[in-house]
Amino acid sequence: MRALVGDKPNLNIEENEGRLYFNLWAYYEWGKYVVYYFPVKFIEELNPRLKRIAISFFNGLMHANGFSTIIGEYDLEAVLEWMVDSQCQTQEEVKKAEALKYSYDEGKACKLLETVWKKSYHKNIKAAVDRYSPQNEFERSLINSMKEGMEFIYTDDGIMQYVYDPYFDEECDYPPITLDRQIRVVYDRDDIVSDGILDYFNCEQRETYEITPVRCMALSPETGKLFSMGDNYPERFFKWATKFIDIIS
Repeated sequence: MRALVGDKPNLNIEENEGRLYFNLWAYYEWGKYVVYYFPVKFIEELNPRLKRIAISFFNGLMHANGFSTIIGEYDLEAVLEWMVDSQCQTQEEVKKAEALKYSYDEGKACKLLETVWKKSYHKNIKAAVDRYSPQNEFERSLINSMKEGMEFIYTDDGIMQYVYDPYFDEECDYPPITLDRQIRVVYDRDDIVSDGILDYFNCEQRETYEITPVRCMALSPETGKLFSMGDNYPERFFKWATKFIDIIS
């Protein structure tokens, strides 16, 4: 077996409808960041036309790849409560924490995150990006990165199609950290809320493991090809996302 498939794939024995089979699998290489949090606060500073394009781009990216924003997630709620109850020592700190909590509950941060999830102003995002003429260096970098990212909007794959838990255990004490909690859209990558969510993630890491993109191939008597990593969609996604996040952060 090792002579046929090489050193990379691992082998699981699994069950499907009462029948056992062999499943080859291998991890794709994760990117530069521990997690991929796409911040959208920068959109507020864009001109109206580019703002609509950026919102549409994020909407398409999320829906094509199966990830979402942090709104409504349990770790966000936990961080907001902790921030108000535990972090404040003075009356001024209490007011700041309450104002930030309001922003995520129903204010500016919440509204922008809900907008990028629900709203797209362009049916053809690629055409809208191609038609836009950047006005400065930041816009030029943003537009060029969006153009490079179009392959992750107009795709039949999507990053969540590579989810596979090779260590799945129905009776595990602590469930693994799912991929959609490692790839998300946040409001501000550098505020206390995002820092708190990342701290929450780090605490979970001590108890369990993360599910990251995996390539699988089930073996059967009819299998007529060798195991390969395919077109490396996850690795291309992470490489592009690293550049894009660096631009918009």
